[in-house]
Amino acid sequence: MPTTIVTGASRGIGTVICDYLARRGHHVIGLARGRPEGFAGSFYAADLTDEAETADTLARILAEHEVDNLVNNAGKADRKAIEDISLAGARDMMELNVMATIQCTQAVVAGMKRRGAGRIVNMASRALLGRERTAVYAASKAAVEALTRSWALELGGHGITVNAVAPGVIDSAMFRQNNPADSPETAKLLDRIPLHRTGQPAEVAAAVAYFLSPDAGYTTGQTLFVCGGWSV
Repeated sequence: MPTTIVTGASRGIGTVICDYLARRGHHVIGLARGRPEGFAGSFYAADLTDEAETADTLARILAEHEVDNLVNNAGKADRKAIEDISLAGARDMMELNVMATIQCTQAVVAGMKRRGAGRIVNMASRALLGRERTAVYAASKAAVEALTRSWALELGGHGITVNAVAPGVIDSAMFRQNNPADSPETAKLLDRIPLHRTGQPAEVAAAVAYFLSPDAGYTTGQTLFVCGGWSV
């Protein structure tokens, strides 16, 4: 049974990823600020923007479990025009979307190298290709893609694959918060997607599961857009 850490496991896409993997035989270790009800696996609470708390929690996880896989899913987004971006808010987003990804990956790599195998999946976003009023979020996810490609080169010789999943418009609480259903802009956005619909969290989870599967053993450094064709 593979043991898989999933960050941002307490809600939205993260919860669906955890459930999806658990049903497919993974021992899922959830890492987030608050434990969801009925979690299918082990759960550890930590604020991933707190470096010291995150380090302590990761050390406890690794002392108690041998980790095969890591899914860096935790993240946040907002929509602001350039004039409305606050530097404090931008730093906070980078802390969670980028710095936590680095810290969690650093924690598991030593064990993966020792065993000569491991799978890392980072959560990017279709926004990394550019979207108006989403500059900081897009920049953070472009950084995640760059980390993915660089780590794939660095870790491939150790039997570790590193890939990214880049969701587009997914029916999640985060999307609904930033894109009200009755907004003309939301309608215009959906019209730009070739499939003319939002994606489902389970469709993102399936992409993550592929990268963690034995079938993906020769796939590394790649970003899979789950976006209904919007990236085209």
